[in-house]
Amino acid sequence: MSPSDPTGSTVTNSSRRIALNVGALCVAFALGALTIAMVRSGFGDGADPPSTPVATTVAPPSPSQSSTPQSTPVSSPTSSSPTTQLPHNPSATPVAGEVQFLATFDTAEDLDLFEWEVRHGAPNDPSLVASWQGDHDHNCGPPDTLREVQQVRDDVPPGPVENLGDLVWWCGPRPDAPTSSGHVMTSMDVTGYVHLDFSPKRRFTDVQRVCWDQNFTQVGRKWTQVTIVDEAQFQANDGTLAYVVLGLQADVAVVGARTQGEAWLINNGAGGSEVQIGQELVYQDFDTGGLLGSQDKSRRYRNCAIDRGDGEVRLELERSGGTVIRIAPGSFPDGPVRVIFQDVTYDGPKGPPFEGVLEQNTWHWDNIEIS
Repeated sequence: MSPSDPTGSTVTNSSRRIALNVGALCVAFALGALTIAMVRSGFGDGADPPSTPVATTVAPPSPSQSSTPQSTPVSSPTSSSPTTQLPHNPSATPVAGEVQFLATFDTAEDLDLFEWEVRHGAPNDPSLVASWQGDHDHNCGPPDTLREVQQVRDDVPPGPVENLGDLVWWCGPRPDAPTSSGHVMTSMDVTGYVHLDFSPKRRFTDVQRVCWDQNFTQVGRKWTQVTIVDEAQFQANDGTLAYVVLGLQADVAVVGARTQGEAWLINNGAGGSEVQIGQELVYQDFDTGGLLGSQDKSRRYRNCAIDRGDGEVRLELERSGGTVIRIAPGSFPDGPVRVIFQDVTYDGPKGPPFEGVLEQNTWHWDNIEIS
């Protein structure tokens, strides 16, 4: 059809108008889709698009948080729920801060997590002390109430707590003390030298942190020790739990093993503290400015020894007047170790009585944690 034909011209113009309208609509739809995409992308209102993808980082747990898997919860030290012992895989290397062992003593069953030993010095010289008074009566009343404790005259090799008779007992929370919690007592009184020691029934690998709670009542010629000894040395000493401070190793009345190599012994008492590594004394502090010692039997203070991984160990020793922070040179033994808690007495009756403290024969232990 020729362009000069009026009918053909009309059809062609109409077709052009339709095509233009369709094109405009397509452009409008495209612009609308682009606008929606920009809004959904979060930078349609003037915000700049990110140049690289944003990575989400989960902050690591703080030291006060547990990195324990959720499938094996750890009871809080203030919880009244039963204690859960964490599983142990001897071939696994713990990550930093992983709790390998926790005993809160919320129930008496936690006593069964440990082996218990009594070892007397000069065993052929029977003790003149047949019985004494320990804290908490048999109804587990306040700590100033007392119970009779019968002596165990013979050595008791490492084994179940029942073998120690009256020397170890457990008390739970008291209705008259809402903030009280379950904990364990050890008690000993002799005219000679004696160990009452306990240790988890298993070894631990690459220990970085050991914490425990205990009272620091003035108790005369009694003190506590925490020993970290490598497994090879532990077995070479026939599995005894009794390790001796350097200053008493030459005493003829004293029995027990000597720490060797990188084994740590922390001597912790109401009058001061000291640290030995193997046969070397690396830290001693008996001038504590009144921070140590107490007349309060009910309060248990937090103590931690933390291997910082830089050739130094941080000691955090809470006391009635504050927390003593000390840095000791060295590091914990590598590989598998045993961790031992020790109640040591050397002629307890010889020690002077302390004003305001009724009987001074009992240590109160709680919240033992090994990481």
